[in-house]
Amino acid sequence: MAQVKSIYADVEKTMQAIPDSQKKSSKDIANFIKGKFSSEESQIKAAYYYVISTVSYDVNHEFTVNLVISDDEMVSKTIATKKGVCIHYAKFFKDIITQLGYNCQVISGYTKKDKVLADQSHAWNAIKLKDGNWYLFDPTWDSGFKQNGKFVRRLSSKYYKTKPIVMLQSHMPFDYMWQFLNYPISEQNFIDSNFQQDKNQKVFDYDETIKTFLTLSENEQLVGLKERMIQTGYKNKLAKERFEILKKQLEVYSLNANVRELNAITTSYNEGVKLLNDFIYYRNAQFRPLKEDKEILEMIQKPLDIFEECSDKVYKLGFVGQDNLYDLNKFKRGLIDIIEETKKHKTFVKDYLTKSTKERKKMFLVKK
Repeated sequence: MAQVKSIYADVEKTMQAIPDSQKKSSKDIANFIKGKFSSEESQIKAAYYYVISTVSYDVNHEFTVNLVISDDEMVSKTIATKKGVCIHYAKFFKDIITQLGYNCQVISGYTKKDKVLADQSHAWNAIKLKDGNWYLFDPTWDSGFKQNGKFVRRLSSKYYKTKPIVMLQSHMPFDYMWQFLNYPISEQNFIDSNFQQDKNQKVFDYDETIKTFLTLSENEQLVGLKERMIQTGYKNKLAKERFEILKKQLEVYSLNANVRELNAITTSYNEGVKLLNDFIYYRNAQFRPLKEDKEILEMIQKPLDIFEECSDKVYKLGFVGQDNLYDLNKFKRGLIDIIEETKKHKTFVKDYLTKSTKERKKMFLVKK
């Protein structure tokens, strides 16, 4: 414990005294820390200490993590139960650190101890400090350990503010971007404990890559991860599992995007139907009150343009799910019919516009 006190002594008593009213959310905890500590080092240390000293590893649910719930829900549950596995520790820590104003990220990957790969994936954190460098943190491993099926709290600082090359001895990210190296090592090198960087390979600007990464949508981030995992290799069991999950995630994003696009197309189609009905009503009124020829032509051209654009988009649309296929095919057939009908109305208008006033009146007497 002497080592622990030398690391956390300046924040320990203060964080142990945090009132219950300020333990209810990451924001409350961060505000308490801001009020008590001003330096970067003390604020981050206080947040880290709070997480590793209050959250217990949930040995009964380490293989049943719900990845569907949002980060906010996950953090709220961790605060309420004071239990979790690595992803809960990492996201809780990130949430507090982010509220403190620092750039903190959750990293997923796999680990090894005594040259033996773990049988499940792991999550930890990275923070970019004011000195411009990234440092790594593993609140799960620094909170204690499992023994005889139970969690034993034993605070440590071994994985607090760790340099990337040191962390890489035991922690391998699925995405080599989070190695924070200009010459990332391969999956096989990690397995073989060969940490010699190959400087003959092309220099990898991880800092710029991360900056770009943080501006991307979640879907775009996953696409980048997939590309980098392919480059690194994903031969071990955990990497393969992550890659399969990644593919499914991308399929879901693609499906959802296609459904959103179909909904947008349908909305546009309905606007076109309204415009077409307006035209039909006006035609049935024998184009009264009178409008200029240009306006009449525009009345039928607008819905036709909309329907043709909808048709172009809907036939480029990707998979929208098995449950939507019947309605999609019905919609396509409906588009064909309504475009044909609209074109007939346009033909009538073009013919109408070539006639004299007297001849135009006769056109409405012809049985349609």
